[in-house]
Amino acid sequence: MLEIKPNYLNPPPLGFTLIELLLTLAITAALLTLGLPNFQRLLARNEATSLANHFLVSIHYARSEAIKHNLNVQMCSSENQRHCSDHNDWAKGWIIFLDPTGNGQLTDPSLILRSQGAQASDISLIGPTHFRYTTAGYLSPSNHLSVKLTVGQQNIQRWICLTAIGKATVKQQAC
Repeated sequence: MLEIKPNYLNPPPLGFTLIELLLTLAITAALLTLGLPNFQRLLARNEATSLANHFLVSIHYARSEAIKHNLNVQMCSSENQRHCSDHNDWAKGWIIFLDPTGNGQLTDPSLILRSQGAQASDISLIGPTHFRYTTAGYLSPSNHLSVKLTVGQQNIQRWICLTAIGKATVKQQAC
């Protein structure tokens, strides 16, 4: 019977040589350098779409609650989620509340239907400070409104467009 003994003096080559390792690292670095900016832009676009859709859901909720409760519903920017603010950056937060008097003022905190806290610091949502849905689901005052969303250094933009009849959509260009 033939017996094979291991040769400890000349072992078979295992692993990588230093040149192979450096070449692999150089190729990986080159691919990351090319792909990373595109990946960051993809993440920013995804974040813009996600936040625009989240804001759109809040708008649809406000409209449906106005119709459901047969009362005016106000949506306004709010830094503390308890009172309306006079700033036009919705990224600091917003509230949706029942407005039975129709004066646009939150008289009782129990009338708040939904609130949203501040978004990341590199996000801006610029638009009117507030808008109201009537009992029929129309905007009051009845005109077209838009809110401009901008995300990060990539400057990715989306527009949330509201028509006079209360329909809201998200667009990649200005309304």
